[in-house]
Amino acid sequence: MSAAAVDRLDHEEIEPAGQHLATVVWLHGIGQVPGDLAEVAGRLRLAEAGVRGVFPRAPVTAPSLLTGLPVTCWFPQSMLAIDRIDTEGLDAVRRPLAALLTEETGRIGADRVLLAGFSQGATVAVTLALSHPEPLAGAALYAPYLPPDLPALLEEGRPHPANAGLPVWIGHGARDWVVPERSGEGLRDLLRSWGHPVTWQRYADGHEPFAGVRASLPDFLTKALGTPVPHVPAPPPRRPPSRRPGLTSTGPTKTELTRTELTRTELTRTGRSSRVSAPMSTMPSTMPPTTADPLSVPTPMPVAVAPATALLFPGQGAQRPGMGEPWRDTAHWKVVDRLSEACDRDLGRLLLHADAAELTRTDNAQLATFTLEMVILDALDTAVGGVRPAVCAGHSLGEFAALTAAGVLTLEDAGRLVCERGAAMAEAARRVPGTMAVLVGPDVAAHAERLAARLRAGAEARIWVANLNGPAQVVVSGTADAVAALTEQAEAAGARVVRIPVGGAFHTPLMTAARPRLAAAVAAVELHPAHCPVIANVDARAHRSDPERWRDLMLRHLVMPVRWAGSMRTLAAVARGPLRLAELGPGSTLGGLARRLLPPEVPVRSVATPDQLAALLSDWWPAGPASL
Repeated sequence: MSAAAVDRLDHEEIEPAGQHLATVVWLHGIGQVPGDLAEVAGRLRLAEAGVRGVFPRAPVTAPSLLTGLPVTCWFPQSMLAIDRIDTEGLDAVRRPLAALLTEETGRIGADRVLLAGFSQGATVAVTLALSHPEPLAGAALYAPYLPPDLPALLEEGRPHPANAGLPVWIGHGARDWVVPERSGEGLRDLLRSWGHPVTWQRYADGHEPFAGVRASLPDFLTKALGTPVPHVPAPPPRRPPSRRPGLTSTGPTKTELTRTELTRTELTRTGRSSRVSAPMSTMPSTMPPTTADPLSVPTPMPVAVAPATALLFPGQGAQRPGMGEPWRDTAHWKVVDRLSEACDRDLGRLLLHADAAELTRTDNAQLATFTLEMVILDALDTAVGGVRPAVCAGHSLGEFAALTAAGVLTLEDAGRLVCERGAAMAEAARRVPGTMAVLVGPDVAAHAERLAARLRAGAEARIWVANLNGPAQVVVSGTADAVAALTEQAEAAGARVVRIPVGGAFHTPLMTAARPRLAAAVAAVELHPAHCPVIANVDARAHRSDPERWRDLMLRHLVMPVRWAGSMRTLAAVARGPLRLAELGPGSTLGGLARRLLPPEVPVRSVATPDQLAALLSDWWPAGPASL
């Protein structure tokens, strides 16, 4: 069977036990079936960790080197000559795999999808990951071999810019007679030379799928996927004789998805995929090819659960003249006085009397926006008798408001950090002026990444994607001439462009000069345990247990993009149930984005004035504080 004839791949699926937090796509080796790696996923208890497993079946059959009988493979390959690869066959099979990968990234976001593979599947996985146009979570490879012409398989001979820093885990057996360890070492060394962070693990095993895996792989998966993967002793896999290298696989008509450590299975078959919805425990080792599972249990009746409240805080650009006026005569204006004293600035004047030109200045815009957010947070907290959000997130500058709402920063410390951050960024912008622009249109995110990469490579332009707000909206940032060049090309391709009146290229390497001043300010404040998870812009992951990690995140935040679309997916996953979102601050931009990114049943409200707060309280807390 030729890979060129395949449009869509047969595949098996294991659904997570609870909330879907991440996905791993597993590519098996020559002569194997999806169940071989499903067994690995079972030993790792990934379904319990909220990780969906996808197990494609290789579409090609070729004669075994040992027996001459047909075996499954991703492309014809002689294991006596692994330094020679059928590049046409590899390219052909990458097309349906890329389509499957895009389908999976559309479910939860590319930064929550990881590719894993064994032997030939690992070689396919690494070429697929390095060429993917969206930033993936990582790649886990066991017994890979280095394609001698790997650079030739990649566009421009290098990884796609979106995955230029892809984290990779490589494991190899010291007694592997099929794929020598030096082949895995060669791939490791090449990836490191390209700047990839590579975790290398040598095991005293042979050519078995993920044999001997202990803490190293779970630790890598935990970091890459942003969800805890437990350490579980992994016994050597028990493999039936029909799965030894070189012998005939079971073929596409028999479903053989191994389910070691499954407690409950609900098997349905639709089209080309089989789905398993299962937490991990102990169950039979093979799955019968039936459409009804005798082990399934009745679905319990749904129980009404109060929705979790998430708080969102906008960033610079949301400010407008006179935005503090509605709050001037309320008891919550005291927050303005406290922050004015902490920052040694007249913030009341900024909120009441500053014109648009004055508020456009980076330092003024950040302080004014943050101050109003804290006024509104104080009003909500007072009204409900102590607000306890389930999760917080802030866009760019808004992240400091989110950290304050979660208790990581005190009000005064957060104010001082915002003051120093704004001043440091303003100074960096004076040294290297820049600007920003919003691009809106279908698939504009991927298009903008390609345009920016092309301009950087060809014209040495200084331009980057700074805000990933969704597949149809991004913000680009860089020098004025570079932004003008990119937006001209984007408009020609049909994108709508909105230029942002700022003087700096925020969330790009052009802000590096701001780092020393902010680092000194960050080092001077005390960080406290969070009352709830806070989602970081730079990695779109929820952080709660280690407040000290925020010191590094605050500095990386200066020069790295805001992954807002990924942050919203994480926010919904962290809530683990019914959810409602309140945007606290000027404008309603984040509310609009949330409505496009989240399911329509999620209530979203924006609060900028006392009247809007009163309406929110009436709808969400009609019985007062006791209904919180």
